[in-house]
Amino acid sequence: QAFGDFADEAKRELFRQQLLRERSPRQDANWIDWDKLLQDARPLFQEFLDTLDDPTVAISPTKWKRIQTILLLALHVGIPPFRNDFAGLRFVYGQADPDSLRDSKSPNYIQVDSDGTMTLVMNAYKTDKKALSAQYDIAQGDFILDHERTLRRKLVPDAILSKYGFQPNLVAEMLRRYSTASARAFDQTRNPHAYVFYNFGAPGTVVTSIQEDALSKRLGRLLKATIGRSPRSQLFRPMFVTWLGHQRPSMAEREYFSDWMAHSVEMQLSTYDKRLAAG
Repeated sequence: QAFGDFADEAKRELFRQQLLRERSPRQDANWIDWDKLLQDARPLFQEFLDTLDDPTVAISPTKWKRIQTILLLALHVGIPPFRNDFAGLRFVYGQADPDSLRDSKSPNYIQVDSDGTMTLVMNAYKTDKKALSAQYDIAQGDFILDHERTLRRKLVPDAILSKYGFQPNLVAEMLRRYSTASARAFDQTRNPHAYVFYNFGAPGTVVTSIQEDALSKRLGRLLKATIGRSPRSQLFRPMFVTWLGHQRPSMAEREYFSDWMAHSVEMQLSTYDKRLAAG
């Protein structure tokens, strides 16, 4: 009975915070204003580009993990932030092979066209109405591809993205350099699925995909060392949407970002926007 009372009280407190747009204590402790996050991310992105600029320079395992985490940050702030659906993310060159995607347990991937264009393809995410269904199991390579809610986001600039400071072209360039460097450091025998984020062991061993929670923790550690706060992946959407509200976007712009980020305008305003608490 005591546990039930505690659970009910926790639910009531969560509802109260959502109703008043209050940040939870944990959110507040790790909150970073979006402007500051973008400002502090710039030197990290330059570090990334500089590190991968010279193919003759050897990169230590510790540095390689840092490079991976900076790339993960770019996927959170260089484009409108998705949820952390990047476990199993891989590069696909040309046409995607469904059997290969299921073998690598990769419903989400980056498609690289012959002209170098990068497209982030998201088949499985929280609101796709399929990935969380009991009839599918991503961990077993069981998921649906190319359905009516599949998201395809070309990493090219447009007027709205540029207006609000997003740089999909920079993200694409980082991915291009990383893809080349990764293939050089971990060839097809070690990274046969061309995973983007992976753990690697002793020389000669096959890499393994990093799971979502571990990715989120890595991102938090990077920002803790850089900015002094350690937001997990799920906090990036509220941090961006709160900042967006201060920019007074038009309804068309709100709808644009809601579509990109795969949530409703209602969700954007009622759950992610924390302006009343922020002042």
